[in-house]
Amino acid sequence: MGAAFLAIVVVFIVVPFCVGAGILVSFLGIPVVYKMRGKACPVGFAAKSLLSLFFAVLLLFLVLATTCCLELRLSKDYWNYPGAYDWYRMPLEYPYELRMIDDINDARLDSWAKEDGTPSEDVLDIRRYYKQGNLVVGQCVSQRMDSPPQTSWFTFDCSTGQAEKFIEREDYLESIRVLGFKKEPKLLTVRENWNDYWSGK
Repeated sequence: MGAAFLAIVVVFIVVPFCVGAGILVSFLGIPVVYKMRGKACPVGFAAKSLLSLFFAVLLLFLVLATTCCLELRLSKDYWNYPGAYDWYRMPLEYPYELRMIDDINDARLDSWAKEDGTPSEDVLDIRRYYKQGNLVVGQCVSQRMDSPPQTSWFTFDCSTGQAEKFIEREDYLESIRVLGFKKEPKLLTVRENWNDYWSGK
């Protein structure tokens, strides 16, 4: 997604802008400066300007093409791809991940590769969580329109793709006890988990 977006920006915005700016400067700006000084443009000025413009655009293409290639290569690495531009991702256990768009502290449970399966139930608005092995448990806070925030809890098993959501905290605590937690784990924010994981990369 990130590489495709970058390619579109390069082809339809960056390159036309650079070409247009180069033409304006070369064939309007510089001649006007020479004319104001009462001098004639150097012989072969037009040819040199076009050649300079060509090499400038070529260099820009090479830099951005290299960036696109690196982005495409990295985007296929489940464990080492943090996301791009306005979205972030947090690998859990393949193929599941947390995905955050715009706000890094507002995550949703998703699948890295849709064909490998998706959670049995979407878990949205994740604000805090704790991961132990294949198990992910956490807290969601959702707010719609002018209604007050609604807090809920969830458990997710990466080995089976099964998610459970709980409106009552007591039900959540009973569920994690059944899953093998001897006490309620300390939930960290999505950002804290993200920083801990990627700082070690």
